Amino acid sequence: MGRKSKRKNKDRQQKLDKMFPLEDMNLDDNIEVRRGAKEQSKLSRKERKKRLRQMMQMGDRSNQNTGNALGWHKITVKGDNPLDKEFVLSSIANIVDIQFSPLGFCRIDNSSVFYLENNEQAASAIAGLDKRLQGPDGCRLKIASNKCEGPDLVLNAHQLQILQQCLSRRYNNGAFLLDLSDLHNDPLLKEKDVLTPLQTPLVMKQVLKLVKENIPELRALNLSHNGLRRNHLQNLQSLQSGCSQLAALNLEQNNICDLKVLNSIKVFPITELNLQFNPVVETFKDRPLAYIKEVRSRLANLKVLDSIDIETYLAENDKPSPYKVNINFSKNEKIMCGSSSSNSEFEVTDSTVRMFLDQYYKLIDTAERVNLVVAYTPDAVLEVKSDLELVRNGVFVGHEKIREALLMVPATQHNHSSFSLHVQPLGPKSTRAEVTGQCQVAGVGASVAFLRIMNIVPFNVGFCCSQDKWELKLTGT
Repeated sequence: MGRKSKRKNKDRQQKLDKMFPLEDMNLDDNIEVRRGAKEQSKLSRKERKKRLRQMMQMGDRSNQNTGNALGWHKITVKGDNPLDKEFVLSSIANIVDIQFSPLGFCRIDNSSVFYLENNEQAASAIAGLDKRLQGPDGCRLKIASNKCEGPDLVLNAHQLQILQQCLSRRYNNGAFLLDLSDLHNDPLLKEKDVLTPLQTPLVMKQVLKLVKENIPELRALNLSHNGLRRNHLQNLQSLQSGCSQLAALNLEQNNICDLKVLNSIKVFPITELNLQFNPVVETFKDRPLAYIKEVRSRLANLKVLDSIDIETYLAENDKPSPYKVNINFSKNEKIMCGSSSSNSEFEVTDSTVRMFLDQYYKLIDTAERVNLVVAYTPDAVLEVKSDLELVRNGVFVGHEKIREALLMVPATQHNHSSFSLHVQPLGPKSTRAEVTGQCQVAGVGASVAFLRIMNIVPFNVGFCCSQDKWELKLTGT
């Protein structure tokens, strides 16, 4: 061994001796320690290193037994005086052999705090250093590791400025695309110790607020690789008023377990969605057709799912094909819908769709149009698009908002002889009805062309509309 190697090992050993004094070493609890001070001092350095290594690996063996290495850990290092970031991290890295990436380092009084993601082995090893590291002033450092669902954080004004810079870098002006994939590992944010896990509700709200205020023209949003669950995505609806053009959403590589998450995004005109590499997709691995139909039934405008063109796929794999029929408005039944809970025993057939629309259009041109609110499910979405000055464009969710929309549109008179109906079965429990034709709108001299795309589903003791797109356009424009 050369002189340089010997000197390097000697320096390392002196550092180890200083951080882990001999009298403070914990030996195996099963060994009865009766050595005197003289005998204790003869314990070889090699044995001390071995004991230290065993202590540091105790957490690793525990993790292997439980198989739980995912999630967040909050590491707290406390001394008698404030500690420098470089000192804390380098001191730990010199002893812990497991690589780790500290996130969101900050100081609170005499405590230093940082987080580890999906690295329980490192968290356990670092916790094993409790009272075994010394600060610059010689005091023993208290080190704790606590597992948490996610960092409980709120960004301050300075951190929000840095986050805004980060969002600006990640925004593609040409494509109107904002890339928020793996946001908390962004190099700029890590360099500035700004931790922005979108799993944290308050952080998610702050991020979406910045997006809404600064990118109102947003059309595509990438939220992949953020560990998101259904509850984390509920705040997306806050973008609706400011970013109602959002048409493409990437949610791949998250932790989405059921399709109820789509309830949070159906207020947007989503035409492209990516859910790949989520647990919910795995549940449909042997039923791709059912998966596509189920998602399509919840998002009326969807055209591409997981990079698959839906219309092409359905044409090639779905035997019941779309067909055109003429609709006859001559029956006189009551609206087939209720007001409590859904009834999954009913199937939506061609005849039920015809009957539903027949009843719907008997009321729409009357003074009782507002009563059509009961033709919608409680969480239904009505989107109104028009180039008429008298009609306000918008997305209306739930009975109260839909009632406002029905009252907002001026009186109409539909020409039933111009109607054409296009029926698309989405599954036994859902059917899409596309109605086109001509109508007159009060206050508008010219004839108006209309388009209605309605998803009809079983509800209570009848059928209701869960999603409705209503377009009004001056003829010839």
